[in-house]
Amino acid sequence: MSVSELAQKSNLSVSYVTEIEKGRKYPKADKISALANAMQVDYDSLVSLKLSKKLEPISDLLRSKFLTEIPLELFGIDPSDLLELLAEAPAKVSAMIRTFMDIALSYNMSVERLYLTMLRSYQEMHDNYFPEIEAEADQFLNEFAPSDRAVEETLLINLLKTRYDVRIEQFDTLTHPELVSLRSVYRPEQHTLHMNVGLSVEQRVFILAREVGFQYLHLKNRPYTYSWVEAESFEQILNNYKASYFAGAILIRRDALVTKVSQLFAAKPGVAMTSSRSSLILVLLPNASFTD
Repeated sequence: MSVSELAQKSNLSVSYVTEIEKGRKYPKADKISALANAMQVDYDSLVSLKLSKKLEPISDLLRSKFLTEIPLELFGIDPSDLLELLAEAPAKVSAMIRTFMDIALSYNMSVERLYLTMLRSYQEMHDNYFPEIEAEADQFLNEFAPSDRAVEETLLINLLKTRYDVRIEQFDTLTHPELVSLRSVYRPEQHTLHMNVGLSVEQRVFILAREVGFQYLHLKNRPYTYSWVEAESFEQILNNYKASYFAGAILIRRDALVTKVSQLFAAKPGVAMTSSRSSLILVLLPNASFTD
């Protein structure tokens, strides 16, 4: 039965039936009754809370947070298209979902591991280059560090304190051994960034730049520890990456980096040359993110 035929027999508009099919509308009892009569099936068959065994994975998917926590649009997937696919070929999609679940269970894949795998795919789709964050970094540098002025620790601390009302405090792992694995902890209710007293200057500067990134880019859904202890959603992982990318972009000047990398590739074999460690890391690991 076509959508138009079903709409005519149930006295509903074609657009309304289409919206139901795509998961955008949820019909009330009278509409469900009209649809049941049109299709000559029992009312209960359209509202049963139990699915056949082969469709259970779809039920698990719809009850889970998958469709809300994972921004499918980042991967070019419209959630309505996914629901439409579920409606057209439920058994095939069910088998695919079950396969993914079995693979994850077989390899003891945690939720965090799944999110990180998704992040890697997201990075590769964009060649690990994000012009919009680069533009935000350029705007930041033009405003706060013009004329190739280095982004130093004092500048970042001053910005966090005066512009974003964030206090900076240090903690000692000798008195707080439970925090020994953490470099920093952000407490939003107190607007306080706690930093491990044992960090090197470079580590402190990166953490401060990353915190500025969260604030400057208005990234609200974020992890509060570094390294993060638990990921609550893919958005947290993604925002953590965006803030880290921003930090790398303002700490390593693009023009200077391009110059050094160009010199590196132009150097003849066996000719020694000086280059920053950051440049070498980016050459050897082009997909690495600024997280360490």
